[in-house]
Amino acid sequence: MIKKQLIVLSLSLFIGMTTFAQKKELKAADKALKKKDYAGALSVISQAESLIANADAKSKARFYYIKGMALYGNGNNIENNDKAAEAFSTLLDLEKNGSGAKYSAMAGQILNDIIISINDQAYKDFQRANANSDVNDYKKSAEGYYKVYQLSPTDTSTLYSSAYLLYYAKDFETSISRFKKLQNLGFTGVSTIYNAKNIVN
Repeated sequence: MIKKQLIVLSLSLFIGMTTFAQKKELKAADKALKKKDYAGALSVISQAESLIANADAKSKARFYYIKGMALYGNGNNIENNDKAAEAFSTLLDLEKNGSGAKYSAMAGQILNDIIISINDQAYKDFQRANANSDVNDYKKSAEGYYKVYQLSPTDTSTLYSSAYLLYYAKDFETSISRFKKLQNLGFTGVSTIYNAKNIVN
């Protein structure tokens, strides 16, 4: 009986220490973020990564918000866009599933900006591939469009673009796999375009 009580007490102390460490790390990362010390915030948040698995939903949401913001920086860290987008997507999922909506509006806006940026880069890669018939540029463009699809799954046209461009990149196996995915999603390629007509003129 005493042994069980000691185990419970030890576990309680361990959980208490872990929670304290989480809050301390998050506070330090948040402080660095407010000073626009993105590298510092990222360094601190990386140390908290191992502690966050057992955190409550609100602490997890705060963690992913800080991580996303530190990776995104002032918007010029294009090479970190994918990781920032993943952090913001995780945050939005957490808040959608009941941890409040404290960070969703800001994260959603930045995530939208990142998606537009990735989409624009994919289009530039496509233009370059078209001009040079470069297999690698077709592949880069295809993966860019696929990343947009992953971040915004309702936009199946980007999954179609990815599958189509992989054919030109000669990655036939992945191309077929993505076309099959489109088929399973019921994609037909048909879209509705609305035109407005000025009745005065």
